[in-house]
Amino acid sequence: MSYLNQYATYKRLLDEHEAWSLLKANNAPLILVLIQELFIESNEVSFTQARIYLDAKLNQIREFLRDETKVSAREYLYQWIKAGWIRELNNQLNKTDACDIALRFVQSLDQRESGTTASDLQIVQDAVKKLIFDINQNPEEKIALLKQQKAEIDEQILQLEQGVVTNLSELQQKERITKIYQLAAKLSHDFRLIEDEILGLDQQLRRNMLEHGENRGSLLRQLLEHEDLMLETNAGQAFESFFNLLSQTTHCDELHQQLQFLLQQSIAQHLDKKQTLYLSKLIHELVKESQRIFDIRKRTNESLRHYMQSSSVMDGARVTHLIQQIEQTAMQLVQQDVPIKINLDMYLNVGNISAFSPLSLKIRAPDDALIRPELEERKNHQRVSQNILKHLDNVQVKVLVHTIQQRLQQYGSMSLSKLIQLQPIEKGLEELVAYVRIAKAVKATHLNQTEQITFKDQNGARFEAKVPLYLLDVTDFPKNIDHLVI
Repeated sequence: MSYLNQYATYKRLLDEHEAWSLLKANNAPLILVLIQELFIESNEVSFTQARIYLDAKLNQIREFLRDETKVSAREYLYQWIKAGWIRELNNQLNKTDACDIALRFVQSLDQRESGTTASDLQIVQDAVKKLIFDINQNPEEKIALLKQQKAEIDEQILQLEQGVVTNLSELQQKERITKIYQLAAKLSHDFRLIEDEILGLDQQLRRNMLEHGENRGSLLRQLLEHEDLMLETNAGQAFESFFNLLSQTTHCDELHQQLQFLLQQSIAQHLDKKQTLYLSKLIHELVKESQRIFDIRKRTNESLRHYMQSSSVMDGARVTHLIQQIEQTAMQLVQQDVPIKINLDMYLNVGNISAFSPLSLKIRAPDDALIRPELEERKNHQRVSQNILKHLDNVQVKVLVHTIQQRLQQYGSMSLSKLIQLQPIEKGLEELVAYVRIAKAVKATHLNQTEQITFKDQNGARFEAKVPLYLLDVTDFPKNIDHLVI
């Protein structure tokens, strides 16, 4: 019966694994090549850069395929994030482990390696030698191994002094440098696995909180154990060892200089442009990826603390208790041999839910907590001060959003200065700040420039201000304005 269990596992992966869902998507070839080209120069791209890139590519693709769909680049990015193919953190996008798996699989179909190579055997031999030396507790045997290595080095020196130089063939050169690239590329792929493991532990702890967390003390203990657990996993321990080695400046500088030297030699002709660029920026990318892992850890812990302090845990516990009651009732019906098709006077007003396995149930992560340590708590006053009354006539941001949408729909894409010319500012600096906040909230295209805006406040005083140059479009805005966080 083991093959049936394996079949069930494959069937579940077919239905739920993000890599498999990407491979069987209707436009899988197009999605894969777009994601691959998007991250060709860096493993991390800003949301704005990704959107501009996709906008340009989608116009070409629609002309080529004669596609008349109006799906925007922004919507595609949100779909890919929701599907688990790319991940967003602090307005930066990167590929997930599932996306890397799908890309490596597709590339392997057309770029098969030449099988077992001398480089692979040499790597295994060197690793075995080093492992035998490291685990050996006998000093005499260790000394003998070192003397053997010394004798081999002395023999190589003697041959060089006699003018004997062994050159690698073209095939050996290609094999060696290609293997270096493959090993280096695997380093960045491993970061995706670490990210997924951290997020998986986060989900696991949230489930434990829902099922067993009855008081703040037990939840806090679970949170502290979770922080240690992230370090005790195989991927966590491997990352700690990797980062400790990466933190040794001397070794990293030496590796960087050696790679730069290697890429300037004739052997680099066996690498394509993408591979050469990747190796030239290897150390920078590894440091950047390591920092991202620490950022994810920090954000996960902060999110869990906020989740623990909010009422979400108790609400989730009530839902779990309700599900348990439903299960008990269902078992009672089975034990009483109640026919399946009989109508029962029972219902739950809880909406609809569909789940194929426990892994398909994904818990929504709460928003980050607003932490402002500089705020001071003060007692409320029964009388409203004049300062508060002045601020009652402030900018109504939601109304301003609707106004901007109408202008963009009527006149097309435009910058903030053009919008303000059509809808002059009446409430001074606060209204200008509202414009900028709206542009950032909808993730409008930032052109890395500034523009000058002239406006007047409520008293008629004239002001000039320089603000970032944003290009707003009506497609930037969500269908439901209430979902916009300003």
